[in-house]
Amino acid sequence: MKGRGVLEEGAFADITVIDAATIKGNATVENPNQFSSGIDLVMVNGKVVFKGGKLLERSGVAIKN
Repeated sequence: MKGRGVLEEGAFADITVIDAATIKGNATVENPNQFSSGIDLVMVNGKVVFKGGKLLERSGVAIKN
């Protein structure tokens, strides 16, 4: 897919910054909408969408085959 899979100007890029020592999934069957611990930052198409444990905005589109 053109413009994906590389980090360069003009490309579509998603970046997740994690702390490998503390990454942990917190969702359960009873409470599935929990963020994982140890995720410091998420960028979608160059926009910060998650930082400091808070979802700041929703961005991006689903890629369908």
